[in-house]
Amino acid sequence: MGNNNIPIIYSIKTDNGRLVSCSEIHLPQAEKPLGRIHAFFEDKQNNIWIITGSGLLVKPYNQKNIELVSLALGTITGITEDMRGIIWIGTQSKGLFQLNIPKNHDFSHVHPILYASEEVLTSNHLRAICADLKGHLWIGTKEGNIIRYDILSHTFTDLSKQFTFMNESIISMLIDDFGDLWISTNKRLIEYDPVNQAMRVYTTTDGVAVSSFRGNSYYKDSSGKLYFGGNKGISAFNPSVHLSGNPTPNKVWISDIKINNQSLLVSNNNKNKLHLNGQTLNLEPSDKNIEINFSTLNYTFASKIRYAYKLEGVDNDWIYTDKNRQFATYSQLRKGSHRFHVKATDENNLWSDQVTELLIYKRPAYYETNGAYLLYVSCFLLAMFLVFRWTRNRIKLKNELRIAQIEKDKSEELTQVKLRYFTNITHDFLTPLTIVSCLIDDAEITSRGGNPQFKAMRSHIERLRRLLQQVLDFRKIESNNMKLSLSHGDIVAFIKQTCFKQFIPLMEKKEIDFRFHAEPAQIHAYFDTDKLDKILYNLLSNAEKYTPPKGQVGIELTLGKTARKDHLVIKVTDTGMGIPSEKQPHIFTRFYNNDIAFSGESNGIGLSLTKELVELHHGRIFVSSAPGKGSTFTVIIPIGKDSCGERESYPLASSIPEEKKNEPLVFNHMPDPVPEQNVENGTTILVVEDNQELLSLIANLLSAHYQIITASNGVEALSIIQTHDIDIIISDVMMPEMDGFELCITLKKNIETSHIPIILLTAKSSTEDRVECYKVGADAYISKPFQLQVLEARIQNFLTNRKNKQKEFRAAAEINISRLEYQTIDEQFLVRVVQVIEKNISDTEFDINLLANSLHISKSALYRKLKMMTGLSPVEFIRNIRLKHACQLLKNEFISIAEVTYQVGFSSPRYFATCFKNEFNMTPTEYQKILAV
Repeated sequence: MGNNNIPIIYSIKTDNGRLVSCSEIHLPQAEKPLGRIHAFFEDKQNNIWIITGSGLLVKPYNQKNIELVSLALGTITGITEDMRGIIWIGTQSKGLFQLNIPKNHDFSHVHPILYASEEVLTSNHLRAICADLKGHLWIGTKEGNIIRYDILSHTFTDLSKQFTFMNESIISMLIDDFGDLWISTNKRLIEYDPVNQAMRVYTTTDGVAVSSFRGNSYYKDSSGKLYFGGNKGISAFNPSVHLSGNPTPNKVWISDIKINNQSLLVSNNNKNKLHLNGQTLNLEPSDKNIEINFSTLNYTFASKIRYAYKLEGVDNDWIYTDKNRQFATYSQLRKGSHRFHVKATDENNLWSDQVTELLIYKRPAYYETNGAYLLYVSCFLLAMFLVFRWTRNRIKLKNELRIAQIEKDKSEELTQVKLRYFTNITHDFLTPLTIVSCLIDDAEITSRGGNPQFKAMRSHIERLRRLLQQVLDFRKIESNNMKLSLSHGDIVAFIKQTCFKQFIPLMEKKEIDFRFHAEPAQIHAYFDTDKLDKILYNLLSNAEKYTPPKGQVGIELTLGKTARKDHLVIKVTDTGMGIPSEKQPHIFTRFYNNDIAFSGESNGIGLSLTKELVELHHGRIFVSSAPGKGSTFTVIIPIGKDSCGERESYPLASSIPEEKKNEPLVFNHMPDPVPEQNVENGTTILVVEDNQELLSLIANLLSAHYQIITASNGVEALSIIQTHDIDIIISDVMMPEMDGFELCITLKKNIETSHIPIILLTAKSSTEDRVECYKVGADAYISKPFQLQVLEARIQNFLTNRKNKQKEFRAAAEINISRLEYQTIDEQFLVRVVQVIEKNISDTEFDINLLANSLHISKSALYRKLKMMTGLSPVEFIRNIRLKHACQLLKNEFISIAEVTYQVGFSSPRYFATCFKNEFNMTPTEYQKILAV
């Protein structure tokens, strides 16, 4: 073959092996080089097929020209013709193709058709292909698979399992005159009979000179003799019919048995285990690893014989060995009888019908005997009995614990019911106390004199409020809702103020000598003022109650320091009757009443609450007492900055001036009268309260200065607000149908009512309760019982502050919505109103109707909201915004008054000047001159 531009091939024509002629043939020109010529193939019509590196060519019979059939097949590895005259082509990577030969030998329009790919074949890497006379197509792959295709039934069959010893790539395949298939790999040649699956392998050990065969290097001459080429020349084979016979009988013998790697035939101690005549093997329990060797004793074709063995009960199927393995191994055989089977093939790989058997019996170990199993069953039954007893006792104990837990839960539930009952009673008590407090205020205002009885009445109201608050605090501790709220200040001054404020009058009445001592005199600490006040109140109240007249009560404060943190030691001593030692462990138990004098005055939760509050403050409390000698309660609480974990710091609410620390403190419970303030008449207040007596009392007391509307619950209040202009709402928290919190949330979310100030009245007075009230949007919070002057002062503060803010907003030359200090939703509403007005600032026809439509709100609702928030009607508010914009324009000294008039939406300069003077007390010209100076 020449170069790639002008390919040339020399054709040799033969006649039954005789050289007839030799001619030179030019190959056709191709778009790309055809590559090397790999093989030639002559079909039944004497067409010569030429396989090159990248294409398939054909020289038709009696023609000199060679035609190019295809360049799209890639590397062609094999070509053959079946009995019908169809050409089959095997490729290296694209699968199997078929090609029909035209009868007129016109190959110009012939194209190979893809017949099978990897979807039906195990591999696309085909290496060899040939067809027999029975309608079968044989395919060999690169992976060593042998595939048979039935041309008539169109089925593929993978026969690779019959060639398990072969793991080499197939390089050539050829059918001899007897129908046997010859398969060559790199190192061996296999003769295979497709009828009885007999096969014979030829290697160098069988006298074959070639040790490495070449692909497509094979030939069958006219006499049927086969030639295969390789590295050392050509090996010739003359096929015969010897593979088609019956298998040769081939008996297998047991050649040796090894136990634990020791042969029974060599060791004298193990001869009794093996009986070759009876083909039996007796094993001891200690015999673990067994190796059975077998052989046919045929040394002529030893390398061509294969074996298969099976042990009943262990192997599910026959285990086939390769030619190098003639033994079977087993480990950890079970006790009892086993039957071992072994068989072999002849030299043609045909399995013999003779099967050798070996009976194996293994004696049971001591733990596998019947007695051992009886012991196992006995132990199992005993264990089951013990488990049953343990389970029964466990269930019994679990039921007892469950009953105890149920009793405890019921007891706790009863306690919680009591606490809820006391809580509800407390709320019910606070409302009458509020009525009494308001009546006292009204009576004192009416009498216009300082009656000392009023002071005593307020003192008892405060005492009742504290007792009721104890129940609320106790309930809060039970539900884990009580939290510390620390502050920083002088703790000595706070405790002294609490003592003299609350208990000096009681001590003086019983002529009790009260002593206060602190060392040092000033201690700065972090503490919860509310919790510490309740702790001191309970301890001093008990001391005063159980101390007889002319006795002594004292409180001593000392500062303790350790390496970790500072702490305050508070000792409250009295000269009362004392507490017996057997009763001291129970005095801090809830609802415990001492059976001594005055115990009927105790509710049983004061000291329990005190202990809970001390522990909440991360402190400790204990008592030392003796009957007839009095008692000493000692409280130790940490006061360092890092002693209580998370906290909320704020200044102390009360403190004592330095110059008055040693003087008794006197507190006036009656606040100063609220001075009369000029408030516009017509202020409407909505009072919402479910207690009709308290509702009537508040309405009567406030009706002297305001217009009062009443409602008994939140639902009724909502209906009233829709039809009346309300300036302020005073609402109780706990009400039927809709409570104060829900009412507050509903009003604050509605843009038409969000501007109305809301004052909540409730029996809850802790910091958490105040925070909750402000979270729902309340503007003020007053605890029950409250004083009338406080309520009136809060109302007047709302009205006066709102009126002042409205005046400042109206008189200001700039638009500043934040000056009115409304909540976010109301401030955003005013911003929207101003934006709409500014968008239409030059439109003289812009009025309240267009403004309401732009805001998607009714005219009446817009009027009420703007009047309430700014003190201006919508018309006045629009005019005020126009005038404020005019002030901004007048800062330019070169602009005329007329230009400003029309830019801000006024119809005439005269009317503009009049409105400007009424709003800012000067004419536009005067304002412009002032700015120019």
